[in-house]
Amino acid sequence: MRVDRYCDKSDSLHIYGKDLEGVGGFSGFLSQLSRPFSELTWNSGDKREYFVEARHLLAAQLAAEKEGLGKGVVKPGVDVANFPYPAEWDL
Repeated sequence: MRVDRYCDKSDSLHIYGKDLEGVGGFSGFLSQLSRPFSELTWNSGDKREYFVEARHLLAAQLAAEKEGLGKGVVKPGVDVANFPYPAEWDL
């Protein structure tokens, strides 16, 4: 798998009141900008296990959604850590 630089350009930024406060809110994001850049970034090669964990979780969530349980949920009793995901997600 090759990882490269990602650059996002937007000409229509929307920030809603609900997005300003709380964990992950925009004001929380702004407060993080005072930290050194090295603390705000990481090498994806060093964090591969996080990507694998996320693949298992996403596959479990997609399966639950297909069963009509809603978005972003996992069916109760599912072993997320070992939930199978498509092999092409490792490419």
